[in-house]
Amino acid sequence: MRESRFIILTIIYIVIATVFTFKFGPDFIRKMDDVGIAYDFNQVSSLELKIRKEHEVKSFVMGNKAYDSLPLKIAYDTTDRKPKYIEVDMLLDTLKLHLAYDAQDPSEKWKRFLNILNTRGLLDSTKDYKVQLPKKLSAEKLRGMNVKLVLDKVGDFDNRSNFVSINDIHIYSVDSSFRYLFGKIAAYFITIISGFALLLITINRVIQFFNHQRKGNDYYVPSWAEGIKELTKRLTKSNK
Repeated sequence: MRESRFIILTIIYIVIATVFTFKFGPDFIRKMDDVGIAYDFNQVSSLELKIRKEHEVKSFVMGNKAYDSLPLKIAYDTTDRKPKYIEVDMLLDTLKLHLAYDAQDPSEKWKRFLNILNTRGLLDSTKDYKVQLPKKLSAEKLRGMNVKLVLDKVGDFDNRSNFVSINDIHIYSVDSSFRYLFGKIAAYFITIISGFALLLITINRVIQFFNHQRKGNDYYVPSWAEGIKELTKRLTKSNK
């Protein structure tokens, strides 16, 4: 390989490895730090439950668009247009969460939430909850109810994938901690591997340059195995 081509390839490889090590990798790590942020509320200011029928539309305007509601995560497919669903408005200090559950096919998460309400005497467990709605509960009746909110994206409190639990009981959305953990591991893995590649490329190119100058050896593009083997060989010699 010509020396000019060797130098060009060396620069390209080093630039790529440097970008991944010092830019892409750290940015990925910071991005994963921004997701999965948890907020704990030890007091619920108010809780309102109601059943809304399909024709009972109320609009929320955002920008140039109007929406029926602004749920964190709809627990059913909106294209099906279920005839009824349960709306829950939860006020946490100044933050208002709007949750929506399918009333025709109640999810396991709604059953957990309903069980919390029945256990605390906020609803009468001997009656169908539907006939007890609408119902509004004040802060006095909600004492001891601790809410945990985990954001899917930093600062996005209206995201449909935000996780909600009450007294450590999962009542809404999906617990995505595993996805965040996997992403964090992947981010560090990319950064470490890129840094290791940058080290191998630099060492190999320096060795090739001196071998070419002293012994007239030809330049070549080594494989990963050759690079690791050469690095191990050099480190072994230096320890003797």
